[in-house]
Amino acid sequence: MEIWKDVKDFEGLYQISNLGRLKNGKGKLIQPADNGKGYLRFNLSKGNRNYKTVYLHRALAEAFIPNPNNLPEVNHKDENKRNNNINNLEWCTVKYNRRYGTRNIRTGMKHRKKIRGINLNDNSVIEFDSCVEAECNGFNKSAISNCLQGISNSSKGYKWERV
Repeated sequence: MEIWKDVKDFEGLYQISNLGRLKNGKGKLIQPADNGKGYLRFNLSKGNRNYKTVYLHRALAEAFIPNPNNLPEVNHKDENKRNNNINNLEWCTVKYNRRYGTRNIRTGMKHRKKIRGINLNDNSVIEFDSCVEAECNGFNKSAISNCLQGISNSSKGYKWERV
């Protein structure tokens, strides 16, 4: 069953449903737009030509998900920005949201630069597609980065270089 509630800060002007649909005060459904990064958004106005961008996932969370700890961000549990089912959304901290799921690995893959570690004891070599991948294997990403920038000579018994 579809349940409608007022959109925060636009009470009486816009309503959002638990199914992720938005309508104006006249009952007309409004289609969301993509913000260019996969998030769905609406530009809402109080009738004074000033528009405010409201993100679908946040409007849903504000209307349907309790936030007793006043957490600042909304996370998509399955990491799919288009899945705005209220069971897929949760309130969270900024730190939690930034570290959630595979975000760091995906970011590392996007900006990855292969690196090589040369063991200082036996000259054996290990390679990773990125510093993030090395971090997932027990190395300190910041320490490796310092080596790559010439700030440090080695980290965890390895000399590091870009491939």
